[in-house]
Amino acid sequence: MAYSLALITTIADCDALIVSAQRKQRDIQYRKTAQERQYENATESGSTTEVTLAATIAEIAALEQVVANLPEGPTKKELEDKLTTLKYKQFVLQNRKLKYGVFAVLEKEYMIGSIEKELLEVAAYTAALEARKLEL
Repeated sequence: MAYSLALITTIADCDALIVSAQRKQRDIQYRKTAQERQYENATESGSTTEVTLAATIAEIAALEQVVANLPEGPTKKELEDKLTTLKYKQFVLQNRKLKYGVFAVLEKEYMIGSIEKELLEVAAYTAALEARKLEL
């Protein structure tokens, strides 16, 4: 982007803008680091969540068949309670999948890419300010 650097008339103004840009760059770098850590968590936890969710769904399906064929009694009640617990576990895992699954990984990749572009623009801005400072 072309900046209106001719508006800057003193070295002090250049210095102030450079310091501001450097502060902004540190803030953006901090955001990038945070996104990278979230990305790592999403990639590590995502595969485990997928496997656990698949196993839980299979266990629910098997248990539903068993419960459907059992006569009323304490064993059926116990298995129905276990089925309820498994369905809750499935619900939790599905929510975790959204947070740490494929969608989360792609979202984090997008965010990191956007932040990297922002860092490049701040670097270009800082370089333009440094050049203007040398002109003054």
